Amino acid sequence: MNVSLLDITAHQLHDSSGIVNEEILEDHISLGIKNQLLSVQWLANRMEMSERHLLRLFKKHHKVTCHKYLQDVKLNAAKKLLIMKSSLSIKKISAMLLFSDTKYFSKLFKQRFGLNPSDFRSKNISN
Repeated sequence: MNVSLLDITAHQLHDSSGIVNEEILEDHISLGIKNQLLSVQWLANRMEMSERHLLRLFKKHHKVTCHKYLQDVKLNAAKKLLIMKSSLSIKKISAMLLFSDTKYFSKLFKQRFGLNPSDFRSKNISN
């Protein structure tokens, strides 16, 4: 029997001490990106816990805020899309990954990787 992420219970996502199953967390994050739903609120709902509880657990176990972690996941996804889907505009990639606007996305991308998205794409596609 094939179990989808939609069938996973809260008990499978985290144990009684609140420790989150990393593999399932990553699957949920991938699902959120794929379906353009990824946010702290969406992830907390999927994990059947309050946003506050998720934020607290995340900080405790990952030593980084949930917002920062999800931002890094989205930026890494953008990096892959910029190379693999050269037909997608930067504006479209930004929107797909639910950044508030393209300018903000470009600013974060440059802070994280040292190049703006278009320069990153040009450098990596020409190599």
